[in-house]
Amino acid sequence: MTGETSGERPADVTRRDETTDVTDATGATGGVEELKPGSLLLIGEECSVQFAGERALRLRLVSVDARPTYPGWVWLTGYALDGKGLAVDRREVYVQLAGVRVLYADR
Repeated sequence: MTGETSGERPADVTRRDETTDVTDATGATGGVEELKPGSLLLIGEECSVQFAGERALRLRLVSVDARPTYPGWVWLTGYALDGKGLAVDRREVYVQLAGVRVLYADR
């Protein structure tokens, strides 16, 4: 029963209300810098199997969540666009950063 009543937590555990730099949270060595609000992203099978084939989407990025995640993964919030480029649904997606493709970066 050691450590159960000390009130301390192991160093590798992060509380949900703590935030960290997205690059540190994902373990990525680049790519996050390209993810700016307004950018148009392709979210496909390389991001996660749930976006394979016709489930792929174009996402107009609103924000990148800074909460810690598994290494190489990130939460993105944005608007799914239809074939005409119109926003049809607000989405929050959990994806592998290495699979995200920037189609257009709003500078």
